[in-house]
Amino acid sequence: MKEFTVTRDGDRDLRFTGEKVASVSGRANSGPDSNRWSEIRIYLTAAGAYVAQRVQRTLWEGEEDTADAAVCETPRSVRGFLTYDDVLSDLAKEALTEAGLDAETVEVLDGPNAPTEDAE
Repeated sequence: MKEFTVTRDGDRDLRFTGEKVASVSGRANSGPDSNRWSEIRIYLTAAGAYVAQRVQRTLWEGEEDTADAAVCETPRSVRGFLTYDDVLSDLAKEALTEAGLDAETVEVLDGPNAPTEDAE
């Protein structure tokens, strides 16, 4: 395990011991001339919690990168943190899959874990 410090704009940085379980970037998907892209990192702490970080990168003059992160107790809360305007982006799905949290990218429609009509 390694010690990490994860930055957050407008809040205290997070320092913890753990391992990085996902690191994905949307730069390649945005094209070689892209001036803005997103990066997502997910860590598993020694205490068993997750730290999820979103970074918005920019090459535009006068703009600065932004970073946000959260401590998440469950895989579901990691998914919640990575969901923006009720949308789980392809990049977020990629990060969850890389972190081994694939179940958080799939909604079960049939079988024993399927939602029932009463649940609506």
